[in-house]
Amino acid sequence: MTALLALMLALSPGFDDPGGEAVLDSLVSVLQRAEDYTVRLEIEVDIERMSVPPMEATLYYKRPDRVHIDADGVAMIPREVLPASIAALPRNFSVERVEHDTLNGRKILRLSLEPRRSSSRTRQLSLAVDPATWLPLELSSSRLDGRSITADFAFASVEGFWLPSEVVIRFDAVADDTSDGSAWEQNPSAGRRSSMPRRGTVRIHYRDYRVNTGLPEEMFAPQNGAEGSKEGRP
Repeated sequence: MTALLALMLALSPGFDDPGGEAVLDSLVSVLQRAEDYTVRLEIEVDIERMSVPPMEATLYYKRPDRVHIDADGVAMIPREVLPASIAALPRNFSVERVEHDTLNGRKILRLSLEPRRSSSRTRQLSLAVDPATWLPLELSSSRLDGRSITADFAFASVEGFWLPSEVVIRFDAVADDTSDGSAWEQNPSAGRRSSMPRRGTVRIHYRDYRVNTGLPEEMFAPQNGAEGSKEGRP
């Protein structure tokens, strides 16, 4: 049975479980329709105890889930919650359950996902999906250290493909986290606890798409143990 047929059956009257794996497969299929794209990112950062000017970066995506980000300095982009990275969810997470829910007055399907690897820093994910378009609306991540990150997504039709137009990322920390240190602790080799900011918001605007230009594989080759030497990391 194909994923689409399974999904149609699961959403039919009389079925209580809409089939989480089929929902996730349909979402990934929509996100992967473009072969590749290049887009300019305009980034606004509002993080506690930090003063960060507006930044720009260039994001390169290649199907199925390859991402490279070029930025001057450090771009505060938690790659794991970018729409281009959501296509990797089935490889890294399994669907624990799926429920009918509402988000901002809109009927949605909410998937609860658990990491496949015990070494994952993420304890659980919650993914809100629009069943009318199979696009993600919200992704919430609970971390083992008690911190959380939530991303809200907006999409626009670009050359016949649904592509991200804006991502708003919100960070939060446990209530008693009053330790000293920078709000965004970037250097794990210096003994920092986490590379996540404690509280704040990062707003990313997507501008000037170039779609299906045939990006070369070499652009996504690992460099110095990371995929892209200037890539923003969570």
